[in-house]
Amino acid sequence: MKINKSVEQAIYVLLILALQKDGEPLKSRVLSAHLKVSDSYLKKILMKLKKGGLIVASASKNGGYQLARPIGA
Repeated sequence: MKINKSVEQAIYVLLILALQKDGEPLKSRVLSAHLKVSDSYLKKILMKLKKGGLIVASASKNGGYQLARPIGA
């Protein structure tokens, strides 16, 4: 089975966010550097994940993206 590249990237994003200590938010530029993709490309994926209710975003100095629910829920 072949998985679309953007779906694969979305899964990686969810895994990275799930492994964040105490669910701390991550900036999109940090995620894009981790995945070695452009920030603009990753933001499109992040918006789809946000629209789907899988992640939330907070716009502040210490903000970023994090899972919408704890992984244990």
